[in-house]
Amino acid sequence: MPLSTLMSSILRRTRRILLATAAINIDAVERFDGDVSALDLHDITAVGGFGEPIGVRAAFSFDNSLLRALYGRFTADIPVPRGQEDLFCRDTAAEIANMILGTSSGDFPEVGRSIAMTPVIVLTEDRHIDRRHHAVFGTMRVRAPSGRLDVHLLRPRELFDNRLNQLVV
Repeated sequence: MPLSTLMSSILRRTRRILLATAAINIDAVERFDGDVSALDLHDITAVGGFGEPIGVRAAFSFDNSLLRALYGRFTADIPVPRGQEDLFCRDTAAEIANMILGTSSGDFPEVGRSIAMTPVIVLTEDRHIDRRHHAVFGTMRVRAPSGRLDVHLLRPRELFDNRLNQLVV
């Protein structure tokens, strides 16, 4: 399945989920590139993905202002214990990524079988990842009034661990 098809699904689902869960509209897709040589991750990135037959890792890298807006909406009706704000913020990033990936998986009935999902983990550091070997990187930058979300797809999935470290093949 081409990365552009996956990105279209993820964009459509991102629009719906941000609007439905946090009343955040996407203003624009600033950039879409299906063949980049490096990825830059913000300090909070939720990483998940799809197993075969899709075989891709997906990284949702949130800028701080968008993540804070989402966190504010997600926690508006619950008490957040003092000192737990960062944990709840990371959980918000993971939940958004889970919802996007989970709903996107329904967009591919032609696959003809169930699609295993990789559990989402959250990375908490800025990172720069250079493309090596025969990896393929796709990326898009989504802009909302409260900030941006960079979505990166990495393929083949087996070249990277869950923390997006490149594995020797």
